[in-house]
Amino acid sequence: MTAEPDAVDAIVGASAGLPLALSVVAARAAIHGEFRLVDLAAHLRPEAGRLDAFDGGEPVTDLRLVMSWSYRTLDEDTARLFRLLSVHPGPDFAVPAAASLAGIMPAQAQRHLTELTRAHLLSEHRPGRFTYHDLLRAYAAELTATEESAANRHAARTRLLDHYLAVAYAADELLYSQRDRLPVDPPGPGVAPVPLADRDAAMAWFTDEHPVLLSALRLAADHGFDRHTCHLAWAITTYLNQGGYWEDWTSSLQAALSAAVRLADERAEAYAHGMLGFADIALHQYADAQRHLESAYDRYRRLGDLAGQARVELNLGWIRDQTGEPELALGHAREALRLHRQAGHVTGQAFALNAVGWSQGQLGDHHAAIESCEQALALFTSVENVLGQAITWASLGQAHLQLDAFTETVTCFGHAVRLRREIGHRRLEADALVSLGDAHLAAGDAASARVAWEQARDILVSLGEADTDALDAKLASAR
Repeated sequence: MTAEPDAVDAIVGASAGLPLALSVVAARAAIHGEFRLVDLAAHLRPEAGRLDAFDGGEPVTDLRLVMSWSYRTLDEDTARLFRLLSVHPGPDFAVPAAASLAGIMPAQAQRHLTELTRAHLLSEHRPGRFTYHDLLRAYAAELTATEESAANRHAARTRLLDHYLAVAYAADELLYSQRDRLPVDPPGPGVAPVPLADRDAAMAWFTDEHPVLLSALRLAADHGFDRHTCHLAWAITTYLNQGGYWEDWTSSLQAALSAAVRLADERAEAYAHGMLGFADIALHQYADAQRHLESAYDRYRRLGDLAGQARVELNLGWIRDQTGEPELALGHAREALRLHRQAGHVTGQAFALNAVGWSQGQLGDHHAAIESCEQALALFTSVENVLGQAITWASLGQAHLQLDAFTETVTCFGHAVRLRREIGHRRLEADALVSLGDAHLAAGDAASARVAWEQARDILVSLGEADTDALDAKLASAR
């Protein structure tokens, strides 16, 4: 044990700290002194046949038998829920998800979950959120395979995925109501949706369910639920983007693209390519972004989707802006504006006008930039698009900064910070804080500049941004 402490930790974890399970493994280690503990630990991995590894060869040391003592005390409905919970991908779940999984009312699910917790077959690790150890999950999965038909298992997965998809769609609409929405079928019978009152409730739900939603998406992809895969990836995009969960975001979109190809759904393919292009720009992977965006544009063009083509034009312009080609960026922005006007898409027109104004500013025409951005801001205000307002205030601030209008600059960036904080887009908030600090310094207020830059640095560090050298230099120069 002294020589292989990591293996010991792995064995204890795999055994759930259960004395019986640990005794069986310890006996095997004692009998086979030539075995390394790391090899025994590997034998306990989920794919290695978990419960077989804890069979001591006698009824009193058979872990299945010990678990069955608790299982057999359950009434029929509670036992059914215990079995079906093995279908849930984890890592934990709330009462409405369990209710949907079994096709029962939440109050019934709560009673059954309470009984399972009393029987030590589940644990309530947080108020209202339940989980169980892999050994118990493996036992429940064995019971499900023998006592539930394939049709029952498929129906349970369908209800579970319908549940997460329905609530994720509702939560996303509260986060960003003006996204161009993909049509989704209503949940089937037996699904218990979660009512969400407002944006804060939606954010809290996404925060709780973040790892569960990623697991649900993998479950959908692995079991042939391609439509659910596409729609789940769409529904969690706003949350993952605003929270800076780049790896989760791109992996979910890749799963959606693969599912869309299997479905031969050109619109879903266009969406997935377009969003992967957007994500790649955020990650500064411009060649990959260009490839995805061109694929998206081709599909939107064949579909006759003018707004889709316009969104791609905006992102192509973003690439050109990031690579220092403002004239090409302005061309893409103007084409996006033309297409959005042709489509009658007001929010899209506002985003395009902001992009036009930003590129005009990059080319030195700051008065024209202010005019374009003020038009964008008026449109965003008319449709109550807070994200667009937050972005456009920053564009206006940059134009005023170049004209040495420091009072207007600080006001604009102050609005940008406030609105970005309100919508919970932390990366955009950090960008606005950096610019607000620049504005304060230009106005001669080094103390306020330091406060803004320190807040921006704290956000970037919390998002896992390793490169803060430029911001550190600003802070050092303002001391």
